[in-house]
Amino acid sequence: MVNACQRNRRRSFTIALIQVLLLCNSLGTTTPRLYAAPNAPGYLRLVRFMEADRVKLQEPSALQYLNATSTFLVLQEAAGTGGKGPQVTAINAFEDRLGATTLPQGVATANVAYDAKGERLFFFDAAQGQLLQFTYQATGLPATAKLKAIALPGQPGAMRGMAIDAAGQNLYLLAADRLEIRKLNLTGDQAQASSTAAIDLQQYGLTQVLGLAIHPHSGLLFTIYQATRRLYELTASGALVNYYDLTAVEIADAQGLTFAPSGDKTDDPNRINLYITDRQVNATPETATNNQRRSAYLTCAE
Repeated sequence: MVNACQRNRRRSFTIALIQVLLLCNSLGTTTPRLYAAPNAPGYLRLVRFMEADRVKLQEPSALQYLNATSTFLVLQEAAGTGGKGPQVTAINAFEDRLGATTLPQGVATANVAYDAKGERLFFFDAAQGQLLQFTYQATGLPATAKLKAIALPGQPGAMRGMAIDAAGQNLYLLAADRLEIRKLNLTGDQAQASSTAAIDLQQYGLTQVLGLAIHPHSGLLFTIYQATRRLYELTASGALVNYYDLTAVEIADAQGLTFAPSGDKTDDPNRINLYITDRQVNATPETATNNQRRSAYLTCAE
């Protein structure tokens, strides 16, 4: 049920540049079933807004949760110009800013992936068309120097999301220009990843996609179709499981997504929620304060 505070915070195009960081519901936890194209969207429920202006997120993009450090990494373009790579900021579920660092120039802000089993982070160097592998610090931020670069087969193109399965063996890359999700094998210590399969997104009419996440329990893939503001759920082989209407929880400009615990210490620790970054704030010009117009927000749905 949406409370009165949430009802008062309606979307306005006059504040379209205001940032929102949004947390969505527990998904992908159902028992195995026969997958078929759904005729009605799945259910999302908005739970809460958490103020996040103090963590200094201006234009949040990719989002990744690290189990080992219990922190979120948020990518955004570095402030100013002149040879800077994107900035990655570490925050926790209590809206504390734990630190920030600048990634190498050429790294794309739409891509970050965490391998819990291998204890490593991956970013996509769009300029060189390769993956950059890092270890991470106690805050979750990547170490100062990368471990290595991993070449990708063929022409990588425009990658707009990536995720690693729970076993740390397969990396999924959202190739937005090719309208497909590429599956790469990351086993061993090779200097080049090998391509094993691809999921055709055109078969579902998904032509404007952004963001990619894998549910840690079910292994299901989630991506955002920007044209209709829907969240799509797919099997690792590409079968459509379900879709969710993001406008139902007032998400307007979704950017990145990741799965993480609810953040509530009274919840079952196995309870997994989906977090989504959104660059617009829910407020009308009449109810939005100047602070809201300048701020970033962290929102939660279940």
